[in-house]
Amino acid sequence: LDKLVSIDSANPRVWQLRAIILTESDGDFMAASRDFQLASIDFKFLEGNAWASFIFAGDYKAAMAYLAAKKEEGMQGWKSTGQIDTLPILSALTMHYAADPAASPALSEARIELGIALDANPQDYELNLLNCVVTGALKEPGTMQACEAALKVIHDDAFDHYWEITAVAQGFALGGQSERALDILQEVLTSPIGPTRVVIAANPAFRSLHATNRWQELME
Repeated sequence: LDKLVSIDSANPRVWQLRAIILTESDGDFMAASRDFQLASIDFKFLEGNAWASFIFAGDYKAAMAYLAAKKEEGMQGWKSTGQIDTLPILSALTMHYAADPAASPALSEARIELGIALDANPQDYELNLLNCVVTGALKEPGTMQACEAALKVIHDDAFDHYWEITAVAQGFALGGQSERALDILQEVLTSPIGPTRVVIAANPAFRSLHATNRWQELME
């Protein structure tokens, strides 16, 4: 793959493929973030992967700096909902993972904005997912309802299915719904496609699961 990069470095697919391998197999998330950023010059949807790679690496300062740079460039946030500026939401989640006290008010503000957006677009997966994760991070009683709602509107795609339910599992775990999160992760890890143990283990949203017997068995 490195040889392919050397002869076809202008091809964003090459950088994307290398980033995926660095993430899924090697766990080299900082290098993966660099490659995702190179690929995202042409494939804007990979900007979210670059941010997530910083999060998985535990470099929250780099994640915040990346979001600040994207804001300067006019990026309107993760994926392409086109309905909401998700950069403040990603910033709030980054602060939460970093145990920054400023996270709570930022998440509360995000929760209000997401509620308004969902009233207008209740079937939007990205909005439902963000609402699930933010609600979970706030430890609100509505976490179960918000995350079950996100599961109902995942895209009808055999490959994306396992990535999307893993993303929803983050909200369950953050909100204290450990068994529900573990049920989903067990389904994902018994599938031939989807996130690997390397990625799941590095995700700070699942920290609360680490001490459970089920988690330890899943990570073996």
